[in-house]
Formats: sequence, structure tokens, C-alpha cells
Amino acid sequence: MTNGTKFCPYCGERMDISARYCPKCGTHVQAYAPPPAQQYQPAPPPQPQYAWEGYRRESRPDAAIVLSIVAGVLILINGLLVAIGGAFLLVFFIPIGIPLVILGLVFGLAVLLGAIKLSQSPGDHITWGAIILVFSLLSIVIGGGFVVGMILGLIGGILALVWND
Repeated sequence: MTNGTKFCPYCGERMDISARYCPKCGTHVQAYAPPPAQQYQPAPPPQPQYAWEGYRRESRPDAAIVLSIVAGVLILINGLLVAIGGAFLLVFFIPIGIPLVILGLVFGLAVLLGAIKLSQSPGDHITWGAIILVFSLLSIVIGGGFVVGMILGLIGGILALVWND
């Protein structure tokens, strides 16, 4: 295809580049159009091989959440058991059952609420970590969730406070 010539696709005859029919066999030949100038086009971005590869999950302090939920449940159970014991004491000895019920429920629910809110809005991890930490520490008044709940709550609160995404 140099020097303004082309070839017939049917018989191979050489012909002028502007010819529309082959001079030998008469076959209709497409008019020659020069190839378009190639321009640089960036390669498309790689597509994820699996559906979950392109998905970025919001990071959360999962260890702090789990530890705090377990701590809140233990503190609630401990508070209820102390309340039952306090009710027994109310009948026979001293009226301490009602404040212990209230303290057990408040401390356990506060730790659970802090863990749930930490899960829902990890950006506020300092606020919820502080709530978990304070109410876990205060739960020592009712036994601290068999002490294990208080320790787990303290660890969960500290993890929430120092967490960064």
C-alpha cells in the first residue's frame, strides 16, 4: 500500500488508491481511508475479580465492642444477683436492695449502651470509650460483673479510647 497503490481483494491486481473498481475483474473495492491517528488513551482501571474486593468496609474497634458487650452483660447479671441478695437483706436486715438494683441496671446498661453506640458510630470512639471505662470502673460497687466484667469493660474502654482507623 505504498506509493498510492492498493490491491484487489478478489484477484490481487494492483490498482490506484482512488479506484473504486478493479480494472482486471471489476470487483467493487472500498475507497481507501487512512487509519485514524492513534491517540493515547489510558488503560481502564482494573475491575475487582470478586464482588467484595471493591467494597471498603467501615472500620470499627471490634475488639473493644465485643469486650464491652460481654462486660455489660456480666455487670447486668451481677447486678441482678446482688439485687436478689439485697431484697433478701431488705426483708431480714437492712434496706439496701433498691439502690443496688438501680446501680446494677444503670452500670450494666450504660456499658452495653456504650458498646452499641461505639458499634454504630465508631468516629465517636473517645466518647463511648470513656463511658464504657467509667461505668465499668463504677460497677465495682456491685461486684464489677464478678470482677471479670469490670476488667473486660476496662480493657474494652481503653481499646476504644486508643483506637484509630
